[in-house]
Amino acid sequence: ITTRDHSLHNEHWRPQDDFLIYQSYDDYFCLENFDEAVDIIGRKSGLEIVDTRDALKHDTGHYEKEQSDCSRLTAHAINQMMSAGRIPDHAALYTADIIRQVEAYYRKDLELYRARFGKHCLIP
Repeated sequence: ITTRDHSLHNEHWRPQDDFLIYQSYDDYFCLENFDEAVDIIGRKSGLEIVDTRDALKHDTGHYEKEQSDCSRLTAHAINQMMSAGRIPDHAALYTADIIRQVEAYYRKDLELYRARFGKHCLIP
């Protein structure tokens, strides 16, 4: 992800800082507190947000978490694990070298996140 042109990135991999247009915003939300975001957005806008993660099988809460090193697994291997009811724990996807690369590449995103939400939701 660090070698590709930003404009070619899938929006899930692209630095989120690229999407900020204004200097500041009324609210900032982190997905770790999704219910809070739904409540605030609903109150302020009148919109009803429907959480579809479970219906789309995009919720990882019901999987057993694999703690061993999963940093070299392919997407296919992870899909096979999911079929067996397991997924890598988030921290198991990173080596010390990968952590350094991610910290450098997503530095602005991480700084914004830490400033707005603290470090408690980040992978240690």
